[in-house]
Amino acid sequence: MLQALIARHGRRRVAWALLRALLAPRPRVRRLHEQDLSPRLGRDIGIEPPPVRRHHWEL
Repeated sequence: MLQALIARHGRRRVAWALLRALLAPRPRVRRLHEQDLSPRLGRDIGIEPPPVRRHHWEL
């Protein structure tokens, strides 16, 4: 497979593309947490709803 790429595009181009691919920054993967989900979606997949907050006048 690598020989086919080199034969088609040349050694210098393949080496340059490989170097760029190895040195390119990787995209960050955003992790999802329970609090990032909407309450409706959390309910659908079985996550407990967040506790109901009391209003300041009920304290």
